[in-house]
Amino acid sequence: AEFVPTFTISTMFCWLLILEKYCQPGVLSSAARTLVSAAVRNLALFPKAMQHLLPWLPRGPSVEDNKLGLVNPILMRVLTNANPMHRPPALQCAMLHVLHTSLLALPAEAQSWFSTLDRATGSWFGKYSAARLSPSLIRLQLDSLKALDQDESLAVRTQGRQLVVLFAKDEIELELVVRLPENWPLRPVEVECDRRSGVAENLWRKWMLQMKILLSGKNGSILDAISLWRSNVDKHFEGIEDCSICYSIVHVTNNSLPKLECSICNQHYHAACLYKWFTTSHKSSCPMCTNPWTPVK
Repeated sequence: AEFVPTFTISTMFCWLLILEKYCQPGVLSSAARTLVSAAVRNLALFPKAMQHLLPWLPRGPSVEDNKLGLVNPILMRVLTNANPMHRPPALQCAMLHVLHTSLLALPAEAQSWFSTLDRATGSWFGKYSAARLSPSLIRLQLDSLKALDQDESLAVRTQGRQLVVLFAKDEIELELVVRLPENWPLRPVEVECDRRSGVAENLWRKWMLQMKILLSGKNGSILDAISLWRSNVDKHFEGIEDCSICYSIVHVTNNSLPKLECSICNQHYHAACLYKWFTTSHKSSCPMCTNPWTPVK
C-alpha cells in the first residue's frame, strides 16, 4: 500500500484553513484580501502546497462533480481521520478538492505557479486541469454572474467559455467580451471590446488593462472584473476624471476614486497611488507638474 506522509496531511489541513478563512470572496475586504495574497506570494505558499498535492492526485477515471463539492466539514474529517494514512479513494478525492479550492480562491497565484513548471509537468497538469478541474471552476465563475441580473443596464450572454456583457443606457452602448481558456485559471483570460460608443480608445485600453491586472495579478474573479469595469463606465459618464498615475477611475485594490487634486496643475490622484509615488520616488512633489504637493482643499 502507498502511504501519505503525516506531514503532507497536516500541510494540506493548514493550507485549507488559510484558503477558507482568508482567501474566499466576501470574507475579507478587497484591500485585506490584497494583503493576504501578497503574503501568500511572498512566502511562496502556493508552490509549496502544490508540491505536496500533485503526487497524491487521482490518476484514474474522472471524479464526479459532486465529489468536488464535498462540504468542508466532511473534507476536514477525511484529511484528519485518514488512518493509517493509506491512499484510499476518499483521500484522493480530498486532495483533488483542496486543489480545486486553491485554484478557485487564488487564480492569479495558480497562473504564476503554472508558468514556472517545466514543459513536461506543465503539459500534463494543463491537460489534467482542463479535464477535471477547469470545467467546474468556469461554471462557478459563470454562475456567479447571476448577481448582475438586477442591473437593468447590463445584459450578460454566455456561450460556452465566452461571455458577452452588453451595457446600454440612454444612447450609450458598450460591449465587453470575456473568453476563458479551457484550463482556466492556468492561462490568462482574454478581454476585448466590440462596441465602445462614447469612450475613447485609449481610455478603453486602460480599463481593459485594469481588468487584466485584477484577474492575473490580484486574484480577482470574473464578477469582480466586470463590476470594476461597470464602475469605471458609470464614473466616466458622470464626468469623474481618472487618476494620473494608474490612469483608472476606480482603484483596482480598494475601489476608491481619485479625489486628491493638485492645486497647481489640477490633476487627480487616488490616495493610495499618490502615497506609493511619494514613498518610491522619495519626493513630495506632484507627479505631473513636479511642484511641491499642495492639494486643493
